[in-house]
Amino acid sequence: MLYDQGVGIPETLPRKHFGEWLKGIPHKDHAQMVQAAHELSRTGTGMDHRGHGLQRDIRGYFDRVGCEGHYRVTSLRGRYVYERHPDGQTNEDAVNLPVPLKGTLIEWKLSLGES
Repeated sequence: MLYDQGVGIPETLPRKHFGEWLKGIPHKDHAQMVQAAHELSRTGTGMDHRGHGLQRDIRGYFDRVGCEGHYRVTSLRGRYVYERHPDGQTNEDAVNLPVPLKGTLIEWKLSLGES
């Protein structure tokens, strides 16, 4: 698990750079915003080496390893879950929570097979 006590993904998503891409997501729909952050590969800083974390380094690592398991990102009132089943199929789910978690919590559970 990794816990960042910052302001949370929904507050830091760079809407000014992705306004058209995020146009259909209401500002209060934190679940969709957390899920959308996994599709974006840019940051509000404009720096090429920033803004790849969730897409490349978190979900991307999970996909590259190709093992069974899940990871969950909870930020403010949004939760996004990405799962890989034993047959290799994946599914995603995003839900809004009644009580916010301040910051962002990332949980990984990977099954790397027998050791």
